[in-house]
Amino acid sequence: MEESAQSSHGSLADLYIRYLPVAVRLGYLLTGNREQGEDLAQEAFVRLTGTFGHVRARELFEAYLRRTVVNLFISQTRRRKLERRHLEAESQDLRRSLAMSGESVDVASKETL
Repeated sequence: MEESAQSSHGSLADLYIRYLPVAVRLGYLLTGNREQGEDLAQEAFVRLTGTFGHVRARELFEAYLRRTVVNLFISQTRRRKLERRHLEAESQDLRRSLAMSGESVDVASKETL
């Protein structure tokens, strides 16, 4: 089944050459950063490599690729938001702890937090 799917699509390399600019453009539109857009596009292709045989037509491949780029962006955004919240909570805990001990936090220390 996978061989027939690959022959109807051409090779994965052909799809990569054809659709990489599409994925990078979408990634750039989502992130506002060319390098991050390229990273999203690369990761999307890596994820789709395992499902390549299941995609039945080139049009569906592009749709899967676009959806994968968007899903990766959403996941990364959520992860960064959670990391930021965690760091802010740790920073507040440290400030409270220092305030209770009578120490102060100078500007240089705040930047490293």
